[in-house]
Amino acid sequence: MEAGPGQGAGATVPRPPSTIVIQNVIVSQGDHLAAFYTTDAGRLRIGLPFLRDGLRAGETVVLRALPDCRERYFAALLSEGVDAAKAIQAGQLMIYPEIPGSASEQVARFEELLTAASRQRAEQIRLLAETLADVQTLGSVAEHMVVEQHLTAVFKRFPVVTICAYDVRAFDAVTVVEALKLHSDIFGPQVGYWLN
Repeated sequence: MEAGPGQGAGATVPRPPSTIVIQNVIVSQGDHLAAFYTTDAGRLRIGLPFLRDGLRAGETVVLRALPDCRERYFAALLSEGVDAAKAIQAGQLMIYPEIPGSASEQVARFEELLTAASRQRAEQIRLLAETLADVQTLGSVAEHMVVEQHLTAVFKRFPVVTICAYDVRAFDAVTVVEALKLHSDIFGPQVGYWLN
């Protein structure tokens, strides 16, 4: 059969609004993903394009990171032509507040922030959470894992794609395996079956 206008081999297929593309990988709204890195450059490999592309697309972007890490992201964004300060001022880039509290308070804070973000703009929300910020705020890896466990259900209720970024230099092997188990959206049930 002949291809109609715009349907040739080189035609782009429009993606549904409930998905986004992260470095040529299509992910669904509500996905709770994890990225693991071992170098400062590795941190930026996924995190930088995730933030940059969301800001360029006019989406709401939420960043949770300790101040020094946040500044590295801001510098990298600026080198790509995206001014984080202007995006913050415009309300497009939201910084997750570093307020100490319990795991349940942190989950509630994420929910409040996503509610505010979804009311501000109807578009997709991108959330990048550097997990060391959560561990520092909560005071322990165990409490952070409680937050991770409860957030998957929260994220499914919002138009958000979330990446929890793990600097594996700061975590032990047991924590990394637990993090993999809590982020099954990155690999699906076939691989998840083998993580016990």
